[in-house]
Amino acid sequence: MNEGKIIFEGETDDGNGFVIRYPKNDDIRILHRYINTLSKEQTYVTFQGEEVSLKKEREFLDYQLGRIKAKQAVLLILDVDGTVEGVCGVDLKDHTSSHIGTMEISVSHEFRGKKIASLFLEKIIEEAKENLPDMKLITLSVFAINTVAIKMYQRFGFTEYGRLPGGILYLGEYVDQVEMCIEV
Repeated sequence: MNEGKIIFEGETDDGNGFVIRYPKNDDIRILHRYINTLSKEQTYVTFQGEEVSLKKEREFLDYQLGRIKAKQAVLLILDVDGTVEGVCGVDLKDHTSSHIGTMEISVSHEFRGKKIASLFLEKIIEEAKENLPDMKLITLSVFAINTVAIKMYQRFGFTEYGRLPGGILYLGEYVDQVEMCIEV
């Protein structure tokens, strides 16, 4: 199993050490802190201020660890000096869509718009290709107003294949949900 396996080691622009790695069972507290920090920030993620319980985060982590072991998912953590600063995953769909991986990525405020976020995206794509051999496509959803993320995805070869007008309620306003994909 890949639990805790380090994929990449490096140093941030300000000299902090970081690793990109698979999660471990005992990451529950740092993952819990991370998702709730993102939620309070009300950034371009699904959670918009809600508090995620430790129990719900435990269920998520256990589910993902099982899917990783079954070669149905890849999940990586951006770990900067023992603190989660990003989470990225690709989950395979099932049945007639089992060749499609759905990607979600989040990076803490401090590391957005920097080279480290692009490196994180590069590594999740590499890991997904290597560990999900039946995968042919990766899809993702992004807030249309998140132009920085859209440009980054386009640099990696993602293209827009659909748009749901008003598909996301963000800070009291309905914004378009952009669907993107890449062949792998």
